[in-house]
Amino acid sequence: MKKQFTVCAPKEAMVVGTVGVLVFGILIVLSPFMWPDEPAENRTIFYVIFGTAVILGAYLIVKTLRFRVVVKNEKITVSPLLSKSYTFTFDDIETVKRQVKNRYKGNAERIIIRTKQGKKIVVDSSYVSYRKLVERIIEYVEKSKRLGEWVEK
Repeated sequence: MKKQFTVCAPKEAMVVGTVGVLVFGILIVLSPFMWPDEPAENRTIFYVIFGTAVILGAYLIVKTLRFRVVVKNEKITVSPLLSKSYTFTFDDIETVKRQVKNRYKGNAERIIIRTKQGKKIVVDSSYVSYRKLVERIIEYVEKSKRLGEWVEK
């Protein structure tokens, strides 16, 4: 098994975010020219809805660029969305909860890691190298600390 890997959001999320920001942003900018006689209250609703879409697109871009979980041997370094990076080891993990939900096309799952320092990390199954992280947790974290649906090899 590879000793070092990075868990991060897939690059497709950044593409979706970028397209959302561009399309909805352009529509916001062009709306006064496309509908010059529209009442102000209708335009306000339009700006709120499309502005929310732009903000969500920007969030996807920032999350894809910033959020990382780097596993190097026994050390885990997390780069959260808005705060400073921090490092801990598998021994510092207090609990790991694995949640599996049935969706339309299979299962969606995520793990929630809580450390002894009070940090909480949520990693979704759509992330790159998610399976490697799950395998490493099964290998290094005591069974009593693993909550939820874990399948041993």
